[in-house]
Amino acid sequence: KSYTNLNSSQTSQNFFGVYSGTAAYYTISGYVLDDSSAGISGVIVSLSSGAASDYTTAGNGFYTFTYLSSGSYIVTPSKQNYLFNPSSMVYAVLITSQAKQNYFGADLSVSTTTPPTQTYSISGHLRKTDGTALSGVTVTLSGDTLESIVTDSNGYFSFTEIISTGAYALTPSKTGWAFSPSQKTYDPLGSDKLNQDFAALFTLGNSFGMKNNLINPLKNEKVEIDYSFETPGTALMHIYAMNGALITKLLDNASVTAGPNVIYWNGKDGKEKAVASGIYFVLIKKDDYKSVKKVCVIK
Repeated sequence: KSYTNLNSSQTSQNFFGVYSGTAAYYTISGYVLDDSSAGISGVIVSLSSGAASDYTTAGNGFYTFTYLSSGSYIVTPSKQNYLFNPSSMVYAVLITSQAKQNYFGADLSVSTTTPPTQTYSISGHLRKTDGTALSGVTVTLSGDTLESIVTDSNGYFSFTEIISTGAYALTPSKTGWAFSPSQKTYDPLGSDKLNQDFAALFTLGNSFGMKNNLINPLKNEKVEIDYSFETPGTALMHIYAMNGALITKLLDNASVTAGPNVIYWNGKDGKEKAVASGIYFVLIKKDDYKSVKKVCVIK
C-alpha cells in the first residue's frame, strides 16, 4: 500500500499472509502377518489419538498412514477371531516416519498352535516440581520381568511388549531425588498404560561449590561453579573484588530449577575484559540461602 500526500490517519490498513513453507508430515507403515510371515488381508488397522483413520489390509497385509503431523498416536489392528501381537503400538511424540511397524496375528478359529501372548506398554514422564523434565532417572520395571530404562532429555520412558497377564511394579530412582508416588503397581497389567508420570523433589538441599578456583584468564581458564537448590525460583550470583566493587553478574535474579546446576566464570568483568590478579568473591543468594566463596586469579 502506498500513500501520496498523507494528510489524515489511515486505519484498518490490514494485510493478509498465506504461509508458503512446507509443513512436516510423517508416515506410519508396516505389515500384518501370520506365523509364517504371510500377509493377513481384511485386517482393520485403526489410527487414533492425534487423528482418527482406518486402513484395511489387502492380500500382502500392508498398511500405511500418511501425511501425519507431529503428535501422539496409537495404532491398533483388529479382525474377527484374530489375536494380534502386539495388540497396539503407541507413538507418544511422532517426530519421524515409522516403517516396518509389523503385527503378527493368529486365527483363533483354525489355529492349532498356541496363540501369541498379549502384550502391552507402559510409558510416562519424570518431572520436577516446576514441571520441567528430569533426565537421567533410572526407571525399573519389576515383577514378572526385570528391566530398567533411563529417562531421556524430555524425562520420558517407555517399556514395550510387556506380557499382559503378569503383575508389575514401576519404580524411579536417582541420587538426591524423591519421587511421588514412590512406585506404581499393575496386577494384572490388562492394557496399555500411558501418562504414568512421577513428580520429582530434590532432597539434598541448597549447596554451592567450585572446581579449579585458581585460574589465569589469559590462558582461557575457567572456574566451574556447581550449585544446587531444593526448590525452583530466582537467584543471583555476583563476582566482587576485595574492595567490594562489583565485577560481573553471572546470575541476576535469574530463574533457576531445583536440583544441581553448573555455571562458569572466565575471569573477566561485565565488559569481557580480564580482571587483575588477586582474590575475588563469588556470592550466591536465593531466598534465605546465601553463601560466599573465593576465587584466585593469576596472570
